[in-house]
Amino acid sequence: MRTMLHLPALLVLLLAASANGAEPTTPSLAEVQKSLQEEKGILLDVRELREWEAGHLQAAQSLPLSELKGAEAEAKLKSLPKDKLIYTHCAVGYRAGVAAKLLAEQGYKVQPLKTSYQSLVEAGFAEAVKE
Repeated sequence: MRTMLHLPALLVLLLAASANGAEPTTPSLAEVQKSLQEEKGILLDVRELREWEAGHLQAAQSLPLSELKGAEAEAKLKSLPKDKLIYTHCAVGYRAGVAAKLLAEQGYKVQPLKTSYQSLVEAGFAEAVKE
């Protein structure tokens, strides 16, 4: 009987996990780095421009989440490859998930990184040199 009481909660959790529009599993950061080095994937920084300018990863491309939702989103999306896996990242992980859902709805292969920008730096992702 106790299991039956928890079944609705389990279903809600499963539905929420599948609603993000991307694979529910998270690749290791080593797998992400390997994919980027082999040019099988791209790293998309969905933080806002002021955050990007304060510091960003050398391997990343900037496409703020606000631009994925705006009127000019269609033009911005044309710059992204559909034949590569897109790893989205942001400051803490939330916007990466939102961006992944938007991109998946447009037919892109996408994986949100649920780690912070600082964690990526600490994991060995090179920061771009500030000019």
